[in-house]
Amino acid sequence: MSAFVGGAVASGAPVERAELTVDVAYSAAYLSWRLGVGHPTNPERATVAVEKLRDSGVPMRIFEPIAATVGQLETVHDPSYVRACLAGRSAEWSGTRPDLGRAAAVMFGGTAMLVERMLEGTTTLGFNPQGAKHHAGYAHSSGFCVFNDMAFAATALAAAGWRVFYLDWDAHHGDGVEALTADNPDVMTASIHNVPLFPGTGYDDDPDRQVWNYPLEGAATGGAMLAAVDDALVRAAEFGPDVVLLAAGADGHRDDPLSALRYDYEHFASAATRVAQFAARHCERRVLVGGAGGYQPLTHTPAIWAAVLLALRDGLASAEASLGYGCHSCTHESRDLMKGVRDD
Repeated sequence: MSAFVGGAVASGAPVERAELTVDVAYSAAYLSWRLGVGHPTNPERATVAVEKLRDSGVPMRIFEPIAATVGQLETVHDPSYVRACLAGRSAEWSGTRPDLGRAAAVMFGGTAMLVERMLEGTTTLGFNPQGAKHHAGYAHSSGFCVFNDMAFAATALAAAGWRVFYLDWDAHHGDGVEALTADNPDVMTASIHNVPLFPGTGYDDDPDRQVWNYPLEGAATGGAMLAAVDDALVRAAEFGPDVVLLAAGADGHRDDPLSALRYDYEHFASAATRVAQFAARHCERRVLVGGAGGYQPLTHTPAIWAAVLLALRDGLASAEASLGYGCHSCTHESRDLMKGVRDD
């Protein structure tokens, strides 16, 4: 393991409750994830996010992940698909690019490492800026996503006996995670996303499989997003999770080029505070965050991620003195907005 330049050196010591840290998975290999000139995905966003967290002074530890093992990848993917991607063949890029296959495996490995640390009790709040590749399916890539790390995290944590709540506020429906975990009774998914927008799914719920979708039309505001978060957290409280997995996509920001949503910084931070309150009460403060989407790589995307992590850390650190999540956290405004999002 090595430290990010200028960051805190990683340590294997258990997290003290008095000093809650943000444990970050970061590797220089992330910077290899370049899918072509002019492609909207820019891995520099991960570096900038870590720099912003470091500069904020938040207690932080940085761990360097290694590439996921074939066995880990095959937990949620077809073996022949895994072999093809690792050999450098994918619909997400042109030609044969084993460097991109390896980069995808390292990004997946960052989340896998945080899962392992969480199971060991050495990480409480984890962040993989290049995590939450939520569109990847069992035997196909999709939407710039090759290996589905969040589906792996949910599956691995459930196999360890934990109940898992996956919350996704990326502007695009978390279709891959939903499809790969819907048959697992110990996993609940909730996706808040823009419609009509790629991948064109996520309109319906499946209560019997703990699948909840919140399609927000057109230029929906942050108030609508917060109303959906409130509703999802009430449902999650009934489910009774041990951990929250959060796909914290920043592409709902009002200036992001790949969605029509109109979220502002305060909406992302407020949503994160709600999640922190929930996790403190229900999940022993355990939250694992993946960056997911965000296409303002040097400006708003990493700044929003940093704001989310700061709000999570501050909310979790202060929540022990006043545990309590429930409908009192749902404002009248958000309840009214919710009427336009759900019918039930």
